[in-house]
Amino acid sequence: MLRLVNTAGGSHDFTAPEFFAAAHIKADHRGFIRNGSVEIPSGQAREIALLPKAGRYKVKCTHTMHKMLGMSGEILVR
Repeated sequence: MLRLVNTAGGSHDFTAPEFFAAAHIKADHRGFIRNGSVEIPSGQAREIALLPKAGRYKVKCTHTMHKMLGMSGEILVR
C-alpha cells in the first residue's frame, strides 16, 4: 500500500510515471493515477494498493515552482 499525505495548505502531486508504469496496481485504484501522477488535495491523503517493481524511479511535484523548492527525489524499490 502506498500512502501519500499532504499536510500543506495547498495541493500537491506525486509524479512518477516510470514507477506507476512498472507497478502492478489494483484495478479499482488505477483511477487515482493520471499520466503517471497522483493529485493530493490540501489536508488529504491517497492510498493506492500496488506491488512495485524493483528499480530506481524519479519523483517530483509538478506544480509551479515546487520542484525548485525541493519537491523532487527518488523512489528506490529493492
